[in-house]
Amino acid sequence: MVFSSAGDTEQPLFVRPFNCTPSHLAAPVVDPCGRGNVKSSALFIEESVRRRFEPWELGLIKHKALQEYNLLKNASERRDLEREESIAREEIVNDATSLLAAVIEWRVEAGEEVMSDRALSRLLERLRKRATTQQRQYEINENALREEGRMGWRQEVEEKARSKQREEAMARWRRECEDSLRCHGLLDGDGEKRTPG
Repeated sequence: MVFSSAGDTEQPLFVRPFNCTPSHLAAPVVDPCGRGNVKSSALFIEESVRRRFEPWELGLIKHKALQEYNLLKNASERRDLEREESIAREEIVNDATSLLAAVIEWRVEAGEEVMSDRALSRLLERLRKRATTQQRQYEINENALREEGRMGWRQEVEEKARSKQREEAMARWRRECEDSLRCHGLLDGDGEKRTPG
């Protein structure tokens, strides 16, 4: 499995599934942070787990886990960015209000006729509309992420149910085969093959 990261700063890691290697071919990879060679994670997978899954299945599991990690990380980074934007927006509104108040005060001191606060109210109205639009977009994105999570959870539950049904069907079939063989006298009571003689 190949991870790619651009530049010296930390970037999200992405998996290229077509570059997945079987676990028995995993080789040491170079640490992008410069700490020398690091053993591939495939080497740390227990042998019992390796026997249960094909190498491509392990690669797919890793790919899905990394995708989920990237989604969560990107969502977290987006929330932080939106929080910072909200703070910056409030600062802009405060600065604009202060600037307009200073201009009005300056005009009063200069003896000019001061117009009503139409300019300020228009600016504030535009900023409010923009904030409302961004909030709506944020809620739409959050709902889409939640729905995607629910969909993944439903698929996982359905897959577990199908897997359980398959296991139960296999167990029933095994019992039926053992009962059939017992009826024919080929197995003893413990399920061991009876040797003739």
